[in-house]
Amino acid sequence: MKNQIEKKIKIFKGAGYLIGFLLGTAIAVLFVAMTGVEALIGAIAAAVSIPAGMVLEQKFQGKDAATKSGTGKFLIAFLALGILVFVLVVFFSF
Repeated sequence: MKNQIEKKIKIFKGAGYLIGFLLGTAIAVLFVAMTGVEALIGAIAAAVSIPAGMVLEQKFQGKDAATKSGTGKFLIAFLALGILVFVLVVFFSF
């Protein structure tokens, strides 16, 4: 099974950050549309878009997280932290 060919997606540099930004903005706008709390749009967008952008950028550039032992763990922890901040912001906004 080690002979399987992995297809790596290569897109221009910065595409992951751009998609992460768009994803964070869409989630923040959806949150504002559902709750009406406009003051938290920046915090929600940052909590979602930064970790998602980092993870997507690494995937799109074809960098394997297994090459450096701490990189994969760091990105997973950073993404979990972003999700935790998002949940806490939503929880304390009500």
